Amino acid sequence: MDALVSVALLGSIAAVSFGLVKLASWCIGRAGESSRRAAREAAFVAQARADLAATGWTLDHEALYQAEIAATKAGDLYAAARYAEQQEAMP
Repeated sequence: MDALVSVALLGSIAAVSFGLVKLASWCIGRAGESSRRAAREAAFVAQARADLAATGWTLDHEALYQAEIAATKAGDLYAAARYAEQQEAMP
């Protein structure tokens, strides 16, 4: 009977140890994944800004675009059309 209890105790110790190692490994992996995700997002934003700069998109274009979107969401399609026309007329 003592041998059975010893084996059960050793098995449970091994299971808990294995679980703790898996938990630590998961935590370390999550920290690395977070930093990689931040680097990918920064590269994406930089590429998007470079693309917009190459097309000549300005803050005025962006303001009119956002106003058009807001007017469309509010259901004011005439205002949205006006903003779109102003945006198309911009150089």
